[in-house]
Amino acid sequence: MLAQRFPADFDGIVVGAPVLNWSGTMMAYANDMQALGAAPIPPRNSRCLPVRSTRSATRRMGSKTA
Repeated sequence: MLAQRFPADFDGIVVGAPVLNWSGTMMAYANDMQALGAAPIPPRNSRCLPVRSTRSATRRMGSKTA
């Protein structure tokens, strides 16, 4: 805000993080939830890939706990 009010006082601006478009993000989330409600994903297709990868890697290392 200071750079907008007093631009002559600044040579440049270093930005550390981008601004999140919160309204757009929430609208996209609501749209996704409506789409999933209309055409749900069957449970057999909704397993996470990292879970499978972790189990297979654990089996390859010789552990029988996974």
